[in-house]
Amino acid sequence: MRGMNGAVKRDWLVLVGVHGSGKTTLGKILAGRLGWVFDREVGEVLRRRTMTSDAEAHAMKPQPAFDQQVLWWELTRDRIRTETARVVETWHPGNLAYAWHRSREVFPALKARVVESLPACRSRVLVQPLVLGPEVAVARCREPGPDRERFAPWLQSVGNRAIELAEELGLSVLPPVDTGEHSLEQAVRLILERLIRFWGGRIPGERRAGGTGNLESTPDQGTDVERTGLLAPFPLAWNPEHLPPQQPGC
Repeated sequence: MRGMNGAVKRDWLVLVGVHGSGKTTLGKILAGRLGWVFDREVGEVLRRRTMTSDAEAHAMKPQPAFDQQVLWWELTRDRIRTETARVVETWHPGNLAYAWHRSREVFPALKARVVESLPACRSRVLVQPLVLGPEVAVARCREPGPDRERFAPWLQSVGNRAIELAEELGLSVLPPVDTGEHSLEQAVRLILERLIRFWGGRIPGERRAGGTGNLESTPDQGTDVERTGLLAPFPLAWNPEHLPPQQPGC
């Protein structure tokens, strides 16, 4: 697919959802299986930098300037990645969901800017929501901030709003995957199978080592995604010991 000035437009898989649902872990694995680039959540990277100088600058705190900065960096990365197939964490729906909850005064302008930027990439973006039950969301809360019983429901509402915003922005949204009810291997397999179906038996992307980015599906032979090992089992699970140490207050 070609965009402005004849540039090749690549496909982007966006993972949105509640904090602790596995966006980073799944994103890295999916990108590795597909041979695509993985882009972490811009807001999380900036948040950790900000909190080194202000320990109270947690996610619930109103911060319009921060949300404006997140948007600027996300749009900048979009322009850099125009010709790159990638899996991206949170992206504009998730960033806007945070702004909607904590920086309502700048939310309309931020959303308008995102809408303005979408025509160049909307046809290549596919959104996969990740969800969690309330109890699992509390147990997995590792974000610095207030006590987890109060913070986790707020983060869950941000994740839910991100899914709504993805639909409001006119993006293609797959059915949610509850990562509290699926093992990591099951979640990866389910998402990859959905990608194959969504793209008509073909996952477009860059050529990957040991295989091809075009993964065909035929009734007799099964899918190339299985033959090339993309759905092979791997020794990972949703293990609390794999999570980073809990921050004070959450």
